[in-house]
Amino acid sequence: MPSFPPNVPLPPAVLTRPDNDAIARGKRVMALIDAYIDKPTADARCAIRSQLMQEFAQADNAQRAAEKVKAESLARLRDQAALHRLALVPFRMTRPMRDVIEQEDGWDWADVLAAAESVTEESYSLAGMRADELPEKAIDDFIEGYVLEADGGPHVPTDHERFLLKDAMVGLLADPAFTAALAEHEALQPEAARLKG
Repeated sequence: MPSFPPNVPLPPAVLTRPDNDAIARGKRVMALIDAYIDKPTADARCAIRSQLMQEFAQADNAQRAAEKVKAESLARLRDQAALHRLALVPFRMTRPMRDVIEQEDGWDWADVLAAAESVTEESYSLAGMRADELPEKAIDDFIEGYVLEADGGPHVPTDHERFLLKDAMVGLLADPAFTAALAEHEALQPEAARLKG
């Protein structure tokens, strides 16, 4: 809060500053104007200018804070969607999305999602892959960071062991009996969660 000169009465609305909404801010500004009208001195004018600058700065800060919260919330939603191989897209096509689709040399879905700001750099690369490429990338990423925690200490797989791990995982995912069992397991999860809760 600014320091008003000793000869300028401080308006009550400035003393309270209950919140940052538009109505309260309007009342504070009107109180400042009323105080100046009652005593139109250079000191009062300087005090009003200082207070108005703070009022508008406060409004700008509140707007930036709200935009930051919105951006963080959207980022969390995008991360959650990406876990399920989904993406958040606008209700209506944006101009950047339309620009991608109207390209003469064609377009792909990953570029449309990027234009909609619906994907991160990592999920953009996933969106451009064929469905049968996604499991292999997930396997490669998992094996890349895999370390066996054994009684004798951690063991980092050799290149040959990584090859065997990948071969086993790819074979398992290609096994119809395994994929059927996995699908049945996934289908039972909502009911299991309901019974547990």
